[in-house]
Amino acid sequence: MGAEAPCRAEEKGRVMAATSEPRTLEEMHSRNRLAHERTEKAVRVRRLAKAREIARRSQEAWASLIRSDLRLRREMERQARLNEAAAFRHIINRPDGETIAAIITETARHHDVPVVNLMGPGKSHPVIAARWDAIAAVHQALPHLSSLRLGHAFRRDHTTILNVLRRHHLRVAARATTPDSMEKARG
Repeated sequence: MGAEAPCRAEEKGRVMAATSEPRTLEEMHSRNRLAHERTEKAVRVRRLAKAREIARRSQEAWASLIRSDLRLRREMERQARLNEAAAFRHIINRPDGETIAAIITETARHHDVPVVNLMGPGKSHPVIAARWDAIAAVHQALPHLSSLRLGHAFRRDHTTILNVLRRHHLRVAARATTPDSMEKARG
């Protein structure tokens, strides 16, 4: 038993000696390789951690961008609804105002033109076509409205309304007063 104890101590000494200085060139290369591998592994771990952090930040940035985009879209939709309501403010509180607003809105949707543009001063072809169709539709739905009232609803002069109705063959240029001229105008 006593002989075994010094043996273990010697082994411990050898192990201790092995960790302090290499005895052979092969041992030195082995230690250098292990040290190099540990360093490379540490570098890979740091790079991986950095890549994960970049990916996390990127995901957060995209999520934030999407949230802000949704907020912006909601705000734009809200503003469009307010603008649309403002476009109808002068119509709604009058008789037949709801009907006029509904016809204008439906015509604008049909032509894929915003109501604000339809009611505004725009002079592009799609806007003008939508505006003319809306004026004609309102006149057909509510024929008792005067050109002055239609002009007020569309923020146009009554002569503009008469011109649109003439182009749509809905009204003759001059009003017929006699029964014979009324028959000719209809016929």
